[in-house]
Amino acid sequence: MRTQLIALGTVALLAQVALLRELSVAFFGSELILILTLGVWLLAVGVGAVSLRPGSRSQPSAAHISRWFAAMAVILPAALVVVRNLRPLLGALPGAYPALAGMLLAVPVILLPVAGPLGRLFRDLAVLHARRGGTLAAAYALESGGSLAGGLLATALLLAGASNLVVLWLAAVTAAACGWWSYGPGVQRRLVGIPVLVLLAAGPWLGGLDARLTAMDHPDLMAVRDTPYGRLTLLHRGGQKVVLVNDALVHEDQGTATEELVHLAALQIARPDSLLVLGGTARGVIAGLLQHEPSLITGVELDRRGFELERRLLGPADTKGLDDPRVGIICDDPRAWLRGHRRRFDLILIHMPQPDSGLSNRYYTREFFALCAAHLSPGGVLAFSLRSAENYWTPLLIRRNASILEALRRSLPEVTILPGTTSVVLASRQRLPGPDELARRFMRRGIQARLMGPAYIHYLYTNDRRREIAGQLAGVHPPANTDLHPICYQYSLALWLSRFHRQLAGARWLGWTPGSRTLAAAVGVLLLAALLMVVVRRRRPVTGGGSLWVVLWAGWYGMLLESVLVLAYQTASGVLYRDLGILLTMFMAGLTAGTWWFDHKWPSLRGNRLLRLVLAGSALPVVLTVVLL
Repeated sequence: MRTQLIALGTVALLAQVALLRELSVAFFGSELILILTLGVWLLAVGVGAVSLRPGSRSQPSAAHISRWFAAMAVILPAALVVVRNLRPLLGALPGAYPALAGMLLAVPVILLPVAGPLGRLFRDLAVLHARRGGTLAAAYALESGGSLAGGLLATALLLAGASNLVVLWLAAVTAAACGWWSYGPGVQRRLVGIPVLVLLAAGPWLGGLDARLTAMDHPDLMAVRDTPYGRLTLLHRGGQKVVLVNDALVHEDQGTATEELVHLAALQIARPDSLLVLGGTARGVIAGLLQHEPSLITGVELDRRGFELERRLLGPADTKGLDDPRVGIICDDPRAWLRGHRRRFDLILIHMPQPDSGLSNRYYTREFFALCAAHLSPGGVLAFSLRSAENYWTPLLIRRNASILEALRRSLPEVTILPGTTSVVLASRQRLPGPDELARRFMRRGIQARLMGPAYIHYLYTNDRRREIAGQLAGVHPPANTDLHPICYQYSLALWLSRFHRQLAGARWLGWTPGSRTLAAAVGVLLLAALLMVVVRRRRPVTGGGSLWVVLWAGWYGMLLESVLVLAYQTASGVLYRDLGILLTMFMAGLTAGTWWFDHKWPSLRGNRLLRLVLAGSALPVVLTVVLL
């Protein structure tokens, strides 16, 4: 049973990582769905583990376990097909938001048929392992060890360029092979081996199958690629090319938003010499900046694979200028690159996706703006765009944008915002020029643009919307968006929810500062937990029924701490999509080590003293987390 337990852990972790990544894409890259799906996954495993009570007549056997493994080889590919077609199944148009209730209901509907059988398999294998002289703790340690291997394998496959489909295919092949191997010789073993042969035969066509599955939701698909930072999808229809990152729109080549940002930013500099572009260099930015005759343009791209795919497939209007000798492209995390260099620039252009997720929000925080400000030359300008609304800003949208501007003003006090469907934000330490000077520079440099011109520049600076929005922004004082308090992430989530519940757009429920109330709530929860532990301890010993409370507390505590660390890791590194398997592997490694140690040491211990010590010592990771964050 040891081999089956290890294989089960490998299959479970591979399937978990692949499906969590797929659901993250289905929810437009929101990391919060990872926390929800991870909790649902663990609950489903628990439901599967208790689906058959110990006193039941039906007892596990090798044939029984073999059939379950074979069933997993069919269930896993079916789950991937459902996730890839989730929005069409819910009746949503491509690119549109489906009903929130349907999306949330889909999570347990998809995960229960996958995680439930895995829980049942673990229970049956653990029972058989115990019958053959092992212990339940040892069975858990073996399964956790397999999960450790699965997490490392899932991460290595993505680094090698494999898609999520390949990860799930490998999990299905492992499950089918384990089912075939567990069965005794005979006709039924040959039948169980059929899924193995089918899956192995499908291996050479996985690349085309991945594209076909994606095209079911995106019929105009040009290319799709899983990268360490998410899924990049390119669409082409009627001469228009569109770029999606985690299915969220980041660029379309027939719009003028990029042109507007580039020229308004470059015109702020009297003589632009050295320019820095953070992200999106293959999306029409470089060609526009070259019209202002800089000496050097440095582009920093977060995603090497995504940049190469865009450079190869986007049109010449977007990629023009990338081969110019004045242009240098570096593939690195912009935050890490800025920390490692001391060069100064006349203009820093942030062309990253909108702050709708933890990955993108890390480029709109007070800490990142301070990092950019340190690399600006005297009179240098920082520029970026914010998705807004042209005619009416809801209170929630005002607070979202104000939290970013509040973070920006801590480092660059002179801020100009030009509202529109996509608002342009300009910031510097010195006063920025007015529309007359910008119009003169535009004419003097002979800029060629589809929308931009002297008349349009005057319109942006003098229309009533600008004064109205400035007054609305001055009337609110939300917390500044920071790494440790990403309030913009909260506002963006609420903006998304307001699409389904319009009353949330009023933002009255967000009009308080969360610090003191959150602290009071946390203290109240801790006091309540302490009270429950005291009551349970007095009524029954920890080794009796009270141990259920300890297990419940351990699950709650572990999930809470893991959620905090996962979101913090995304803020710090931005590669949660790639390293999700590693993070879950580290978690499983801790579970494996702890289970193994107690399995070997517990029989020699007496009483509950050590258990109390472990429970008290579990506060140490919380303290370390607070200090490290």
